[in-house]
Amino acid sequence: MAILAAEAKPNERVARLILFVPDGSELPENYQERFEELALRTEAFFNSELTRNGWKDRRKEIFARDESGAIEVLVARGHLDPVTDRQTSLPAVTSHAMDLIKSKFGEGAESKGVYWTFYHCPDHEGMRGFRGGGGRDSGRAINRYPDVEGDIPIEAELGSKAMWSMNIKGCVHEFGHALGLPHIGPKLEETNGNTLMGPINRAFAKRTEGAPFDERVYLSEASAAMLAFHPLFSKTHIEYSDANYSINLSGLTIKETDDNHIHVHGSASCTEDIHSVIALDSPRRFGDYWSRPYRAPVEKDGNFSLLVDYPFEEPKGSLAIFFSLDSGHNTTKGGREVLQQGVMTVQYTGKPGERTFTVTEGKSR
Repeated sequence: MAILAAEAKPNERVARLILFVPDGSELPENYQERFEELALRTEAFFNSELTRNGWKDRRKEIFARDESGAIEVLVARGHLDPVTDRQTSLPAVTSHAMDLIKSKFGEGAESKGVYWTFYHCPDHEGMRGFRGGGGRDSGRAINRYPDVEGDIPIEAELGSKAMWSMNIKGCVHEFGHALGLPHIGPKLEETNGNTLMGPINRAFAKRTEGAPFDERVYLSEASAAMLAFHPLFSKTHIEYSDANYSINLSGLTIKETDDNHIHVHGSASCTEDIHSVIALDSPRRFGDYWSRPYRAPVEKDGNFSLLVDYPFEEPKGSLAIFFSLDSGHNTTKGGREVLQQGVMTVQYTGKPGERTFTVTEGKSR
């Protein structure tokens, strides 16, 4: 096992919210209340969705609180050039935010932990964009501060049109990247709504045009498995090894069944316990926002059997395959942690019923 020590003391790891405002600009009114609503809705979403996917007894409060128990918001200030664009402005804002983290928590703090930065730059018309990325031990997301009218009820559907002006689904999507989640789309055949890591609300509405608008947003089974052992969601403090794990595979077979489903069988071993195998099906013409996720348990002996029961009918596509570990890592057989790409790819070609499969190394998209 890669867990070095497990103690009964509460988990003190937290995600931190940061508001950046350029020098000379005013703070948005009632920003504390806005962040309180956003953080509580985000916590409620992940708690309910992890539980729904079978990962019970997860930690409910993941954001930093102050001494009164209110959501803590750190305010960062700094110079921002009057003429800005996405390529230069987002890194500049992130730099100011991380300077604040280093000043408050010490050198190196910026490289450990999850930080969600919002920028409020009313005097910089070119300021726009969003970004997110991370893994088990660290992550960052950046969004525009939702300075519009309205409230964020704790039970609000993230895809509700009342939330569109605040881009709440998009904001929590970027936070999902900071937790290490890649783009993972919905299976439209299951009619459960949109996935958190899937397309934007308008793209989802356009793709499902003709059916009643579905405002529901959910965490896919694959995303839930990837987060199940993330340190933020552990109730007790656990020290993990920083080892970079490599998965050893044997007996890997990929076959198409008579009903045009795809079965992936094999056995995986690692120095760390493996709890899930995950595959993302991505046809070339749709892109990764619409990739369909599949997850299956990995048994104690390492055997797994994964069913892709809604494969795309495209003549060309790929399955990105990786594994979720009890250490909180999500890794491919090459040992690199998955962020927005995979390094074990199964390419498929041919129409349904005549598909051929080729295992390759390299980026899955």
